[in-house]
Amino acid sequence: MFLQTAETHYNRYILRQLWKTGAMVLISLFMVLWFSQSLRFIELVVNRGLPFYMVLVLSLQWLPSLLVILLPVSQMITLLLVMQRMIADHEWVVWNAVGTPPRTLLRPFLLFGMAGTIVLGLSNLYLLPISYNSFRDYQDRLRDSVLSLQEGTFTNALPNITVFVRQQNGNSKFNGLLIQDTRSTQETDTIYASSGELLRTPEGVILRIFNGTRQSLNLTTKELSLLSFAEYQLNLSATLGGGGAGNNTGSRNSDAKGLSTLKLLLAKDAGIKPSQLRSYRAEAHQRIIGSFFPLCLTLLMYFGLTQDLRTRHNRNRILLRVCAIGGVFMVIGYGLNALNVRDNRFIWISYGLVIGSLYGCYRWEKIRIAARSFKIGYNPSSSFHHGHP
Repeated sequence: MFLQTAETHYNRYILRQLWKTGAMVLISLFMVLWFSQSLRFIELVVNRGLPFYMVLVLSLQWLPSLLVILLPVSQMITLLLVMQRMIADHEWVVWNAVGTPPRTLLRPFLLFGMAGTIVLGLSNLYLLPISYNSFRDYQDRLRDSVLSLQEGTFTNALPNITVFVRQQNGNSKFNGLLIQDTRSTQETDTIYASSGELLRTPEGVILRIFNGTRQSLNLTTKELSLLSFAEYQLNLSATLGGGGAGNNTGSRNSDAKGLSTLKLLLAKDAGIKPSQLRSYRAEAHQRIIGSFFPLCLTLLMYFGLTQDLRTRHNRNRILLRVCAIGGVFMVIGYGLNALNVRDNRFIWISYGLVIGSLYGCYRWEKIRIAARSFKIGYNPSSSFHHGHP
């Protein structure tokens, strides 16, 4: 009864420390990354009157994409902080001295790693494509709603289009427009119009201009053509990458990040380019493989830190070694994700990395003893024993 009470107390105490520290680290990392990435929205808030709550909505829709990297990193940092605090306060030595079984010592850390894997798996396999599509749609609508042309300045807010307005009459009507359109790789268009207006339609933002000329320069033949018009329309939503009522539905449906994991896995060769099919398979397997990163990093940190903790010199050396192991694991894992898109054969190496890490943690004690047996005078019983589960 006493042993069961002690084990229960240990599990609750460690899990409470892990959850508190993990939440603090994850929120801190998210805030740092959010501040660095949200600077591009500050201009919309300050100069164009965008409500701040819209930026928060975009950030929430962006969260599943951030969790792919932030959650494994936060769990690794959490393990380092909690274990180092327990070691510095000699709590870990006490738990070993009272004869706590290795499985009991491992259990809360294993539960913490499995919880991270479940959360990231749910995010990767289900929430990620939904939030990605929602983020892109909301971003396009937001750009359309705040799109404006400023009087007397060259506006470069639109990709590959520069607009100069001589005079503005009201919010959406202009006099004297000069437009440089370089979207096409075949020709460059220079458009002059005496007047124009911005229209917000279900299809997106339309710039309608009147009484002008369009000068087109063929970049291959260097031939110049001139066209006079009474009315001309320019779809700015298409320029922005979509927006409006489905202008970009086809391109959005072909984006691997916006497709469900099941669709990516079941994608067939018919009607799909080989490069696109490789990206589909790579994206699907990356979501599955990446879901196990929190568990792998948690176990690597645990087994790497709970050995030979007799001296401060040993602790510093082990801390550096464990940080290096975690860093190398993440570099290799995310590096293989980039290689998977080029060649799907690297997918099996990614699975091997995860499976090998988990098996190595399972056999950690035997691997450590075998590695140290090469040293002269090594006695396994002279160090703290932390068996595998």
